[in-house]
Amino acid sequence: MYKKQSISITPKALHLLQALKGTQTGAAIYEHVQDILEDFESGAQATQQAYLELIQVLLEEFAKQLPADSPLLIHLKLIKMRLALPLGVSEIRAIGEQVRNLSRKLSEEITLPPGALEEAFREPAP
Repeated sequence: MYKKQSISITPKALHLLQALKGTQTGAAIYEHVQDILEDFESGAQATQQAYLELIQVLLEEFAKQLPADSPLLIHLKLIKMRLALPLGVSEIRAIGEQVRNLSRKLSEEITLPPGALEEAFREPAP
């Protein structure tokens, strides 16, 4: 799958704070701000990745319930191809709208057997 380049605000923010590095106190502040920004971005990316993985699992489970010749399979595949970090707000909204539209169509074509979603999220046995 195509992976997009990560967008980071850290370099821009740190560039604005470069003047702080001229003093010991300023350099200490700069280092702490840098650590905070990097930790925040790392956590945000990990959270986004977890949500993307969850969406992938849900889309795969829906796809399993469709007949092999269903035209909705291509829609699922295209949505899955768009799920790569980073996702901008407009792209998230567009994917959300596509998923809502697809969900309406899927509800007409499939009925999930009882326990199918629970089974999809069950931890594999060691």
